[in-house]
Amino acid sequence: MKQRAVLAVVLMTAAVAAGAQEAAPAADAPKPVIDIAEKIKDFGVVAKGDKLNATFVVKNTGAAPLEITQVRPTCGCTVANFDKTIAPGGTGKIDAEVDTAGFNGPISKAVLVFSNDPATPQVNLVVKADIRAFIEVLPRNLIRFNVLSGEPATEKVRTASSRCSRWMPGAAPTRRRSASCPMRSASRSARAHSGKSR
Repeated sequence: MKQRAVLAVVLMTAAVAAGAQEAAPAADAPKPVIDIAEKIKDFGVVAKGDKLNATFVVKNTGAAPLEITQVRPTCGCTVANFDKTIAPGGTGKIDAEVDTAGFNGPISKAVLVFSNDPATPQVNLVVKADIRAFIEVLPRNLIRFNVLSGEPATEKVRTASSRCSRWMPGAAPTRRRSASCPMRSASRSARAHSGKSR
């Protein structure tokens, strides 16, 4: 019995040693390394309805081909295209387009990137912007009047272009590509004609 037990222990030790020798080459095998230096693209102030086109540069600093298996936007407003395979030492790109038509104010849209990099299998990219309507009504978009039946009422509002433009009331708007600029405005009077009290 003792001889059988000793033999079993010797066989198990040999099997473990053989498995370790087989696993060692795999651990030392070349690996891909994903490197995206600029993970956040900030477009600043943009006009509502513009489409933001962000390009993220992807480098493979590893010694094996980098496979980008999936690029998943977290919003239906974003569409992404990407290079699926990047050779060792090579460079690829991920293009993300964000449609701003449905947004107002600051936005931050994430794009999740999955790859075969064992150390960093997921990288999160972000597209940011401050969405402004081309023409804004200040101080608010909704004007309410509290008047009696038959009485006129007026209230002053200010219309302002949210970008550097040459727009003034009565003129066709023209856009200029500048992220930061002073608001231009003009006073307007809103008049109510009501047959009912509010």
